[in-house]
This record gives sequence, C-alpha cells and structure tokens, in this order.
Amino acid sequence: MSLKTSFKFLFLNLIIAVFIATNAFYLLIDLIKSDLFYIKNSEKNAIAYLKQNSSDNDIILASHENSGNIVLLSALTVFSGHPIETLNPIYKNFQVEKFYKYNDNDLENMKFLKENKIGYVFYSDAEKELGSFNPDEKNYLTKIFEEGETKVYLVK
Repeated sequence: MSLKTSFKFLFLNLIIAVFIATNAFYLLIDLIKSDLFYIKNSEKNAIAYLKQNSSDNDIILASHENSGNIVLLSALTVFSGHPIETLNPIYKNFQVEKFYKYNDNDLENMKFLKENKIGYVFYSDAEKELGSFNPDEKNYLTKIFEEGETKVYLVK
C-alpha cells in the first residue's frame, strides 16, 4: 500500500469517525433535553381528537415538541414543524414562543392567528413552559378538548 493510499484511507476513516461521533452527540442531547420517546396519553388523545375533527387544511399552533408529535401521529398541518420542512423555521419558532410567552398580548395574538390562518391552539405542559399565556382566559378561543393538563382550543 502506497503512502498516498494510506493517507486517503486514514482520511476517510477520520471523516466516518467524526460523522458517527457528532450524530451520537446530538442524539444524546435530544435524549437529555426532551421526552423524545414518550408522549403522554392525554397528548396522544388530543392529537387523535384533532385528527378526527379537523381537516387537512386546518393549521395547528403548538410548541416545537408537540408540533413534531402532531405531525407524526396525525399527518396534520402545524404552523412550525420540522426545521427542514418548515419555511423560515427560526422565525416561526420565535413567533410560537412569543405567542405562548405573555398573557396580555390579545390583539397581537388574534392578529397572528388570523394572518396565519391558524384554526386550533394546542396547549399542554410543553406550551405552559413557554410562558404565562392562559388560553382559558381568551374570548377568541373555545376549548373543545380537555384531558388532564392537555387542551385543544378552536380559534373563533
């Protein structure tokens, strides 16, 4: 084996090792940060409710975590889903976090829901962690599903 071939072989093995290590690192981070393999029964039931009672054209607002679960379990449309499949995902995630962050932005939130044609608001522990938004106090939302801490609201 020539020296040139040895360097190519070494370089290729180094690239593969780095690729494996970075993927393992990001998988570990995902496992530590979230309930990657666990979806609460109440959340599954809320998603099943949405699947049965909404159309393919309806858009659902939910946290990043729940948006992924909604798409996974129902194939419904979410406002901000997987970063590769969402147009302008960083900005949309910012908008989602801003919506759930405050409880006193009603005019801005109503405008946001209308402009983005959002038909449903998903609310569970994941959304509650994003801020002080309390959907039960909003006259522009109607609760249509509740199980435990998981709720679904219809946008009026």
